[in-house]
Formats: sequence, C-alpha cells, structure tokens
Amino acid sequence: MNIEILVVFPPQYKVLNMSFVSRIKELGGSKTNYYIYNQNDPVYKDKSSYYDETHLIRKAAVRFTNEITLYLDTLNLNKPMLLN
Repeated sequence: MNIEILVVFPPQYKVLNMSFVSRIKELGGSKTNYYIYNQNDPVYKDKSSYYDETHLIRKAAVRFTNEITLYLDTLNLNKPMLLN
C-alpha cells in the first residue's frame, strides 16, 4: 500500500516557531509532504481573522482551505483510490 502523508502547518495569530517546524520535518522525514501557510498573506496577520490564537473565522478558513487545495493540486495526489 502506498500512502502519502501531508503535514500542514496552519495559520495562527503568533509567529510560527521554525524550530518546531524543523523538528517535525526531522521526525517526518523526506518522504513526507509539508505545507506551511502563506506567512506573507496579510489576512493571517490580522487579529480579526481569528476567533482565538489558533482558530480562524470562516472567511479566513475558506481562504486557507483554498490555499491547501491549490497545494494538493501541485502534488498530483488526485489519483483514483482503489479500495479492497
């Protein structure tokens, strides 16, 4: 069975801890796919985009979901799945 893993680092209203990201990448290895949200997007820097420090309001969450969707398309993971 060929399973692909994607680790997503979602937006949060604090600076992304790159030491944490590095550690996760070290643990996940080179065969794992990683996605870090667009840290330059002003929406994710705006406090009004969040319910709290780690939860996006709907409008920002839809934006982030679209970001992930575009990334998944670049990975070419949309292959048919065979279920036994």
